[in-house]
Amino acid sequence: MAEYEQIGTRTPDGMKFGAAATDKIALFGSTPVVQQTKPGTLTGASDSTAVATAVNLLTTALTNFGLVA
Repeated sequence: MAEYEQIGTRTPDGMKFGAAATDKIALFGSTPVVQQTKPGTLTGASDSTAVATAVNLLTTALTNFGLVA
């Protein structure tokens, strides 16, 4: 049988990790990092380079937090 611990407050307000953008968090044993920068807004006429850059930034952020390897 799996053993795990649940994190929760059991309140309707929910939970928050990190009180400021400079607070560091990490998941799955990765190194804690601060809030990541989001890519710029893509428009309907965005070129493939802009789309690739946005995807790469998002992939890097997910990797930095330990959500993907």
